[in-house]
Amino acid sequence: MLLALIGTIWIVLSLTGKGMCAYAAFLRSPSPRQRQSIIAVILLMASIGTLAGSALISPYASIQVEAILRSRLASGDLRKVDLQNLNLSGIDLAGANLYGANLSGACLIGANLYNANLENAWLTGACLDDANLGDANLKKADLQSASLQNAILDEAFFWETNLTGADLRNASYRGRGANGTILPDGTPTYFALSVSIYLGFERFTEPDHPDFWTPGNIPRPDSCQNSLDY
Repeated sequence: MLLALIGTIWIVLSLTGKGMCAYAAFLRSPSPRQRQSIIAVILLMASIGTLAGSALISPYASIQVEAILRSRLASGDLRKVDLQNLNLSGIDLAGANLYGANLSGACLIGANLYNANLENAWLTGACLDDANLGDANLKKADLQSASLQNAILDEAFFWETNLTGADLRNASYRGRGANGTILPDGTPTYFALSVSIYLGFERFTEPDHPDFWTPGNIPRPDSCQNSLDY
């Protein structure tokens, strides 16, 4: 931690021109005493940085991350982006490319993901209650222990999707079959059985179904308690 802090301070000094001057002085200094003095100054600055780092450096870094996130969200190109544990409730990502994105533990209540590309995306433990996933590509997406209560899944493309432990209560699912998908109760599906698999979803979405299955109430991730991250 101390070495990282020293490196950060040295980079800041370099950007202002002072770091390079000090470095040059250190190299050409023939006196061990002078070298010791320079090192002492660096360590003193590191100590000060340790006390002020949380208050100054961390918020600045957070601002930069937020700016980058907003830029990516605006572009709709979110391939392999790390959005885990963020509060993205109500966000409009219709048609966005989220290939390979990490949305584990994210709060996506009421999010618009219509026609979004979520192939290979990580949605483990995410909350997608009331979200619109109509026509979304969920090929090989990981939705283990995700909550999708009241979500719109019409025409969503399930292909080798992992839905183990997912809560699909009252979700609407009409259209494409779930080929090669692991259903919420751990039952694997097989290819070329789109009609039967479509009908099989009813026992996870309709509480009145005689064979209804649900993992029970899945706790909402902590991200749902935070302020919005966009």
